[in-house]
Amino acid sequence: MRLIWLALLILPIRYSVERTKIFLPRETNPIWVEGLKELADGGNQDPAKTLIFNDPHYIEAMFYTGITAYSWMPIEKVRELKAAGWRVYEPKDGRYVPW
Repeated sequence: MRLIWLALLILPIRYSVERTKIFLPRETNPIWVEGLKELADGGNQDPAKTLIFNDPHYIEAMFYTGITAYSWMPIEKVRELKAAGWRVYEPKDGRYVPW
């Protein structure tokens, strides 16, 4: 009977610790954040005339850079924007490259 009570007490604690993954190291500065910081520190673009397309972390991109970002890319619209003088960036391997 004591074994059952012990299991009822210890197993939920064990599963909670496994689920929260408190013992695994966290990556606090992923490579895409470094790319956003490089883009923000570039200083040669006007955030009002700059866009980021096709970014899976578009909310974070707007937070770090102040540049409007989208998770999709309308290719025809991008061509029109480029012709109108906008700067358009797209993430490639953690870096943000001009389109």
